[in-house]
Amino acid sequence: MGAPGGGRNPITPRYLRHYNLTWCVDYSQTSLERIFKTIITWHLEPFPGDVQSLCTPIVQSTIAIYANIAEQLLPTPAKSHYTYNLRDISKLPPPRKSGAHAARTHSHQPRVFTAFLHTALRFYAQLDAQLDTRFKKSWAEVTETDERRLLFGDFMKEGSSEYECMPDIDALIAKTQTMLEDFNAVSKRPMELVLFPFAIEHVCRILRVIKQPYGNALLVGMGGSGRQSLTTLAAHMATFELFSIELSKNYDNTAWRDDLKRLLVQSGQECKPTVFLFSDTQASALPLLLSLSRRRPI
Repeated sequence: MGAPGGGRNPITPRYLRHYNLTWCVDYSQTSLERIFKTIITWHLEPFPGDVQSLCTPIVQSTIAIYANIAEQLLPTPAKSHYTYNLRDISKLPPPRKSGAHAARTHSHQPRVFTAFLHTALRFYAQLDAQLDTRFKKSWAEVTETDERRLLFGDFMKEGSSEYECMPDIDALIAKTQTMLEDFNAVSKRPMELVLFPFAIEHVCRILRVIKQPYGNALLVGMGGSGRQSLTTLAAHMATFELFSIELSKNYDNTAWRDDLKRLLVQSGQECKPTVFLFSDTQASALPLLLSLSRRRPI
């Protein structure tokens, strides 16, 4: 709807009277700080006092990053997804663990602090000003190296689900190489991959996403850059099932819906953690993708 002209027809007041205009005022910074301080304070109750003291700088730096990005990264026709809301702030608190396990796993202030920085780095990657202003630290002090690499995971220790910082990149490469060899030993399609630090970082990012509830990711890159291979490796490391479709000249709407049914039965009825890998070549060959967004019965 809009003003008459340019192919648009005028809208009569008789028609407009059936609509209501609702306007929500944005929260002030004071209100946002009070809301999220209350939430973070509750999350940090099982932790020692030095960890609880991080509540104020974490909340203030999170809101400052959010306000800065919302002001600078405005939506454009080419980047219409540049829209932000309070959900983007709620993703940045430190790891939400509770009880004695939380106090044992992240009982020291530096570990909770680095866990928060890792989460913020994954979402916004704008931390330099906040590190200096709110925490009086530099990246060299946080990572204890000249590199700006901060990786977390729960796969370094056998039989442990502890979400911990992994500063030793050589040990991380060796562990990932071992898990790749395990995958090749049981897979019908072994992968010959060269694992270097940048690839390991991508594997850790994919692992972090797929282990979150309803986790999903759009992997952007040139063809042959390893998006599918690294996703396959990450799914194996997370002990998830990998599901993908196989296109053929006879693949039609019925086959697409049958595949979706098998996927939903596997992940929903059989309760198997599953990664649905869908490549850009399959998307370009399948206008049937619209059925996913319409939410119609399959």
